[in-house]
Amino acid sequence: MPNKLITEMSTESFDALIDAYIERETRDTGELPAPLFYHALREVFQVEQPGQFLTMETTVAGDRLILSAPPRTVLPDNIREVEVNLPGVRVVVSRDTLAA
Repeated sequence: MPNKLITEMSTESFDALIDAYIERETRDTGELPAPLFYHALREVFQVEQPGQFLTMETTVAGDRLILSAPPRTVLPDNIREVEVNLPGVRVVVSRDTLAA
């Protein structure tokens, strides 16, 4: 089997790879039921899907980057911070609680 990233593998190839791994690793330790392994694997790698997208408008004022919701967009009052994770960078955006 050529070397591929997991994301490039077909479901059948991935399942075969995992089955071979389970067989090899549990040979001398007893068997792990495959359904339990697959369930745990899905739980570990489950990616949360965004429910809704919000495109923000930006303005640069001096050394400040100002993010604004588009006109007529209502933001819930309970939003205080939004965290954005980029490779190697964690950006935390705090909502200004003062009325404009």
